[in-house]
Amino acid sequence: MRRVDRGQEHVDERALRAADAVRAERQRDALLEQRAQRLELREHLRLEAFGEHGGERPFCERERRIVDIFHHECAFLHQPRSTVDPALLRGLPPRLCETLRGLARGRSEKQLAADLGLSQHTVHEYVKALHRHFGVQSRSELLALCLANG
Repeated sequence: MRRVDRGQEHVDERALRAADAVRAERQRDALLEQRAQRLELREHLRLEAFGEHGGERPFCERERRIVDIFHHECAFLHQPRSTVDPALLRGLPPRLCETLRGLARGRSEKQLAADLGLSQHTVHEYVKALHRHFGVQSRSELLALCLANG
């Protein structure tokens, strides 16, 4: 497409650049049009969701706070049962009881160490002592035993 004549070569390159610019502008316009359509759809859905087309009005700040309080108060319904039967805790030293309760709440050894102000090694030793005490081989067995009786 390039010509030997420098003048014509310059014209051909300029024409190619102009064609590229037109192509790029068309692509940009198409993308802007798609974006505008998405925004229009999003706005339509927002209006539908918040009731500006015959539905309910959106919650005011006071109502949102009430819903938040309600969710907070009902959170126990969505949490797994994590209480350990007090009969299982009888005869265990206090630190082992705290460790077992923490495991039942789903805490890791590292988290328990931070909660109890102990080293991770100490908490690991407490967990091993709990395994020996209850005659189990794994944390899953330990928690299944404790939570089934809880």
